[in-house]
Amino acid sequence: MLVTGCGAEPVEARAIWVDEAGGDGSRRIHVYDRGELESFEVLGDNEPVQRVLLDPRGRGLVVRVGDRRGAWFDLDDGRRLPLVLPFDLDNSRSNIGFADGALTWIDEFNDGALTVVPLAAGIPLERRDDGTVVALSRGAGLSWSVAAARAPISFAGDSASGRASFFRYPTRADQPLVIALEAEAEGLALPPDTEEQTVCRRIIGCPKVIVDPRGELAFFAKSPDGSEPDDRWQIFERRSPASAGPLELPPGLVGARALAALDRWVSIWFDENQLFHYDRRRGTVDSLPRAGSLSLYPFSVERGSAMILASRAGQVYRADLDGLRAVSLETTECQGSGQPVVSPSGRWIAWSCSEFGYLDDFTSVPSSAVLRVSEAGLERYVGVSMATLAIGDDGDLLLYSVEPTGDPTLEVLGSAGLPRTMFVLSSDGVLTRVDELEPTPSSVLFGLGLSAYIQGVALAPER
Repeated sequence: MLVTGCGAEPVEARAIWVDEAGGDGSRRIHVYDRGELESFEVLGDNEPVQRVLLDPRGRGLVVRVGDRRGAWFDLDDGRRLPLVLPFDLDNSRSNIGFADGALTWIDEFNDGALTVVPLAAGIPLERRDDGTVVALSRGAGLSWSVAAARAPISFAGDSASGRASFFRYPTRADQPLVIALEAEAEGLALPPDTEEQTVCRRIIGCPKVIVDPRGELAFFAKSPDGSEPDDRWQIFERRSPASAGPLELPPGLVGARALAALDRWVSIWFDENQLFHYDRRRGTVDSLPRAGSLSLYPFSVERGSAMILASRAGQVYRADLDGLRAVSLETTECQGSGQPVVSPSGRWIAWSCSEFGYLDDFTSVPSSAVLRVSEAGLERYVGVSMATLAIGDDGDLLLYSVEPTGDPTLEVLGSAGLPRTMFVLSSDGVLTRVDELEPTPSSVLFGLGLSAYIQGVALAPER
């Protein structure tokens, strides 16, 4: 059971939400920042609220205030950068990528060029007469780009021509304000896009393009789910573009699918029954059996140098440069579960499950179980319906209660039930109130029908 306390300790996390329109039509963006709460007005009466995206590393947020007008709000130093964003026809993420120290996208209205907005303070960005930032651009005819997790490198591809390129962008004021071409190769079998598969052999979110954290190499395949005939994995190493082409895999990995590249040499693969740790420099493949009938959710941690794979039933695995191991194999019943959240180092993971309680007259009432897993084991806390937001490396969990709206199996998804109150669940199991969430948060549309009332992310220890 959840134990209720008072005086919540701050979670090393940030969360944002947009309140509902007030009587004067104004709206505000609210920010939870490591125990502190603040708000600022940026949206008017007629502006859409479905265009607010929190940086996955928690540094800031992008707000769209029209078809193309928007702004970057830096939560570290308070800067606001007015932007001209890619045109958005379907309320999607518009291919805006949160790179290492930059925003990136492919601009279809600029001949498919790679577009970069460096975000570091002090970079002398050019401004238009209306004050909007002039983004950097390079290339043409590009279909997609994928950014490295801890280097100012983007890997971009032109699917029609088979041309792929590594680009480097500036991150300091003393660097040239241009996007530099690092390496290029042609005649490759590139995927048409980078959208992840919904289900890929029981792994959720199987990628088509993989870039290692330092931007040294990329793996890619036309269709990681095996639906395309030309489905052989290929490799492009930035230091040797002439060798780009089919990836020669050892016998143990033939037919396996790539999940991540942890550095230039170590990559993680899987099939229906096992996880694989492949070290190309040593030529070794190590494996770990997994629960074959369960879907696993992959999460990149430690800025790309490790990953966590979790089943909503409770099993959690870790893959890093040292190898593969099971963090916890304990299982529990979990129905209608919400999206898991993982701490920056991967030491903690948590999610919510739906429960069904009964009153004295046997009337069914919704409740929730909060699951939290670490090397110490699996914890289960039963209480009111909750949705998880972020979990820090100390195990403290930021979450909020939701108001039932008719289908209790959907409440924990974050977009089904209205938020009631924000809480912190401490590592020792004490639940404390943070905020009453009034005015009520508005639902923010991400695209593809997905929405959430509140966005949250844990902050890495180096912040």
